[in-house]
Amino acid sequence: MLKPIAYYHPIVFGCDPEFFFNNGERIIGAEKIIPKEGLHAGAGQGKIIIDGVQAELNPRPSTCRELLASSISDCFRTLYEKTKNDQTLKVIFDQTVQITKEELDTLDASSRQFGCSPSHNAHDKKAKIGIKDASKYMSRSAGGHIHIGKNTPTGTKADKIFKKTPERLVNMLDIIVGNTCVLLDRSEGNKKRRETYGRAGEYRLPTHGLEYRTLSNFWLKDYALMSFVMSMTRLAVSIVVTSTPKNNIEKEILSKIKIKDITKAINENNFALAQENFSKIQKILTEITQPTKDKYGRKIQYENSPITENTLELFNHFTKKGIDYWFKGNIIKNWIEYRSNKKIPMGWESFLQTVVKEDKLKETIN
Repeated sequence: MLKPIAYYHPIVFGCDPEFFFNNGERIIGAEKIIPKEGLHAGAGQGKIIIDGVQAELNPRPSTCRELLASSISDCFRTLYEKTKNDQTLKVIFDQTVQITKEELDTLDASSRQFGCSPSHNAHDKKAKIGIKDASKYMSRSAGGHIHIGKNTPTGTKADKIFKKTPERLVNMLDIIVGNTCVLLDRSEGNKKRRETYGRAGEYRLPTHGLEYRTLSNFWLKDYALMSFVMSMTRLAVSIVVTSTPKNNIEKEILSKIKIKDITKAINENNFALAQENFSKIQKILTEITQPTKDKYGRKIQYENSPITENTLELFNHFTKKGIDYWFKGNIIKNWIEYRSNKKIPMGWESFLQTVVKEDKLKETIN
């Protein structure tokens, strides 16, 4: 039996989720709404920038999920103030959209192309990522990439893993984050999106650490979803960094699943296969998030573990209903209210123990 994780590696959470604008008739380029210098949400609070046809959030990174959420909220409040007087303009969070050639031809050359920063793929070194001539490609997709700051001094175990063997982290992110998110993000648009980018194993190596490029923007639906994704990301990194020869959680997880099955589930957005993959590791996830003791013999309970023995049943109930059942309403309004007295901020763990638990109880009674 595996021992619980001794500690969670304190990563810096970052992200750059994307979205679109619609003028009431068709998708329009973000450059027609967002200035070239971007929309700044106050000093150091993040900004919204142009990223091709899409607009992209650049919230301020943080070691705290709630502080990251606050920055996202500030960005959306700034966007709302910019667009609130245009009744025809809509913000679209679909994973994949079609843009007309007429609209594309009106945009700056830089907006007609995809980003040029190179991506890598942990499972296929020869993978061709992107479109050679994006100006002739009428589909555009919205990613929800996760940036992971290693937050550790040079020469430490974590630093060496990030620099020398990042594929280990990407593999675990696919297993813990990418595959699990297929259970949540069931949009058919994911299949189309992953024809060009966002496939399993896709990553970049910025100076701050690692960018995991597999997820869509689905987690922008609610703070609780964002909280879950970031918490699972931290768990994946912690599994790799804290594994030891005597308690090799990473090796044990890799022995239970086949990476090709994880890759297939993600790339095809295959719910049934993702569920089968998850079932093979869920016992491990509940083992490693059990209460443990520190070096002084004091009991430690990691209350912010995304999935534990006590919440696994609630998580399964959550996934069974699908995220559209749980999260409704205007996404921007939800994020703005996150920072107001109208809505009490509810992270993933609280959401499970209140909203999901109550729903499951009602279903049981009925």
